[in-house]
Amino acid sequence: MPGGMAKVIRLIYSNQTERLLDALVEILKVHRQQDDFHPLDPVDLVVPNRNMETWVRLGLAQALGVAANLRFRRLERFIGDLAAEACPEEIKLADLDTVEAAILSILLDETALEQPELAPVRLYLAGAGDAARQETENDRRLAEDGNDIRRVQLAVRLAHLFQEYSFSRPEMIAAWRGENRPEIVNHPFADPAAADPGLAPTAAWQRALWQAVFAAGGILDQNPPETGGRWVTPDLLALDDSLFTKIRSAGLPPVHIFGISYVARLFQYLFARLGGKNSLFIYTLNPCAEFWEDIETEREFFYRLDRERDHRSRHLWIGRGEPAEDSDPFGLDKTENLALRYWGKPGREHVRLLDELTECNFTAAFSSPSAGEGGLLQKLQEDILRRMPEGAAGGDDLNSGEENTFEGCRSDETLRLVAAPSVRREVEWVADEIWKLMQDDRGRRC
Repeated sequence: MPGGMAKVIRLIYSNQTERLLDALVEILKVHRQQDDFHPLDPVDLVVPNRNMETWVRLGLAQALGVAANLRFRRLERFIGDLAAEACPEEIKLADLDTVEAAILSILLDETALEQPELAPVRLYLAGAGDAARQETENDRRLAEDGNDIRRVQLAVRLAHLFQEYSFSRPEMIAAWRGENRPEIVNHPFADPAAADPGLAPTAAWQRALWQAVFAAGGILDQNPPETGGRWVTPDLLALDDSLFTKIRSAGLPPVHIFGISYVARLFQYLFARLGGKNSLFIYTLNPCAEFWEDIETEREFFYRLDRERDHRSRHLWIGRGEPAEDSDPFGLDKTENLALRYWGKPGREHVRLLDELTECNFTAAFSSPSAGEGGLLQKLQEDILRRMPEGAAGGDDLNSGEENTFEGCRSDETLRLVAAPSVRREVEWVADEIWKLMQDDRGRRC
């Protein structure tokens, strides 16, 4: 561990990926100046996809002159490798392929499917081979093929679903595992049927299938890894104190998490534990430079408004039933930035989870989108960056009837609304525009 790099989580926000790359370059330069730096030490980078990996690799090569010994991994792979390196031959993270194979073995086992809770699964698999349509030998063969196709498709879908459950609903997985701690049993996510009784049948067969795969005595328990040890899921890794003790003893090098637009709650907890033992740098996009965790969606806004108005009607109306002189002294009912209100909830939750890791202590690397020449898109981005409320662009109210000083507000090519009859046509249109931009600007070509 470089002596000048403290074991801490450092959070870097920017509204532009290029600025995040600049921050990464500067931190790597500082890292190279440490006394114990060795040129053969790998640089661990966690990125969301291969496209981001290629872009970061090229950017680092251009800025540093060389891009050697860069170890890129996806987030799930990074966590799995971390466990395997810290606890060799003890634990191994069950990846999607392993879980798919385990689920498929259950779906091929007629005895295992006899559980009463799995009746919906049996009906679904039998639906591909309706006996009424099996008039010939060829029909029967086709029906068997249809059953097998459904088994494979269901196994793939459930493997992804169970992975998402372990990432975002670890309390429910803990309840399925049989944990009866009060914080688990009483958690609202532990039982989805408690909030919506209509989900009870679905939750029942999914729980039974999950237990057949992951619980003690399940498929994974009966078939341990070839390298030895046992299979584990991400939610168990987050609670394994011995794992993090071994990581601390082994001395994990600084880890740079770059460009991930969303992290589930489980990864937030893993980041917190890793940051307490090692240096963790998180570079993430944030469209707004202001505090915006309190921005409400339309539904949340009107729900609060109705509740508070009812409260005021009981407590703030005076004698003759007249309202108080100023029923909104802090301007909480004023219209917010509509882009953040309508489309910002996923980003807001992502930023909130990351802010909890550092208690809102972050490095700002924001830049003005409308600096220099800019079109309508850049002006919209500037409004979002500064959290400008509706009608406040340029300092004038768009509804006031007065001339607005927001120059360049007329339509241009930077922002267009296109009616696409299908998702495929939408993707085709975006692809055509990307090729057009690349042809018009040779400087963008790699």
